[in-house]
Amino acid sequence: MPTGLTFLPQTLTIVVGAQISSRLMPRIGARPFLVGGPLLISLGLLWMAQVAVGPAIWSSVLLPGALVTLGAGLAFPAITVAATAGVARSESGLAGGAAIALAAGPSGLLVPGRTRRAAP
Repeated sequence: MPTGLTFLPQTLTIVVGAQISSRLMPRIGARPFLVGGPLLISLGLLWMAQVAVGPAIWSSVLLPGALVTLGAGLAFPAITVAATAGVARSESGLAGGAAIALAAGPSGLLVPGRTRRAAP
């Protein structure tokens, strides 16, 4: 239970980031989130790389982890919007899923491709 509570801020920040991105994107476009999200992820990962033995969990895990997940929450809706722009409606799910899989890691690409082949 304490471990789950320790990572609760990360869960909340990805939700907050996705809400902010989804609500502001119609007004300002996807580009600021496509740049700002990965920038926050990079800063959070750089912060995590500075972890030394014995630091407090807030400064070594929670805050940088929250920064990473905030960036992901800001970026993933924008990635989906950018990937599905100009794609036929019948293919938009595949395009959005493939884009997120490519952004999140190469192994995730296998799932949308396999689902696509299995669909009639």
